[in-house]
Amino acid sequence: MKVICLFTIIEQTQNDHRMEASQISSLSDEDLLKALKDLKPTRTYDSLIIGLLAGIAIYAAANNGFGLLVFLPLIYLPVATKNRKRLKAVKEELGRRDLRETQ
Repeated sequence: MKVICLFTIIEQTQNDHRMEASQISSLSDEDLLKALKDLKPTRTYDSLIIGLLAGIAIYAAANNGFGLLVFLPLIYLPVATKNRKRLKAVKEELGRRDLRETQ
């Protein structure tokens, strides 16, 4: 039953990405640059969250053996994957439009 739920989450993430790609292509140039600016820190946040969850998992495994908390980082992976794909889609759209990020 848990495997079916995991496949449902993955399928939903892929469908959301397809919908995101069509929405991204309809954004104006200003909105696209703003979206890139908003999405850039997500890579750092995702890394910190996964690191924190991995630390909790290691601590739980060392103290209590293998339990539910050991698999805690796996819960956040679909979210991090979705964020990464969204950032990639925005960068690809910027490349198609020959836009560069202004700093």
